[in-house]
Amino acid sequence: PDSPQADVYRELARRIAAHTESKVPTALNPRELREWSSGWADQLVEIERAAERARVPA
Repeated sequence: PDSPQADVYRELARRIAAHTESKVPTALNPRELREWSSGWADQLVEIERAAERARVPA
């Protein structure tokens, strides 16, 4: 109960308890879903490329 990890959970609980604005999520339409997934795919490719560049000596 006195660990830093417990502090993280207590802070999370405080934030959840203090939260007053709720929103109901809506589904993405097919175009929005493609755009969203494409954006994530681009980010993942860039992360992989950066990792590969870091592994290969220049």
